[in-house]
Amino acid sequence: PYVYGLGYLEGLSARGNRLAHLAPEIGLLRGLRRLDLEGNVVRRLPLELCLCTALQDLGLALNAWEEPPPEVREGGCEVVLRYLRAQYLAPKTGTLDVHRCR
Repeated sequence: PYVYGLGYLEGLSARGNRLAHLAPEIGLLRGLRRLDLEGNVVRRLPLELCLCTALQDLGLALNAWEEPPPEVREGGCEVVLRYLRAQYLAPKTGTLDVHRCR
């Protein structure tokens, strides 16, 4: 994947690129603080985005979202990451508690 060696990348703007898919390898960008996906056609965020623990600013407007649901997206970056983390960990823990995400 193209993200190897980019672990120190702090900001990524893919605004208005008709991006339909975000690869799970985005989770390898552990230093990512800002991710702007506004104005694309993304339907789902990869669960691995929750591994970007430095992420503080997430631009999600104007996409074709199916997941996460609107109430999660409206909660901002922290809520979105908690939601993704709950789903990411569910197979390992055997539980899924998305109510704690809000």
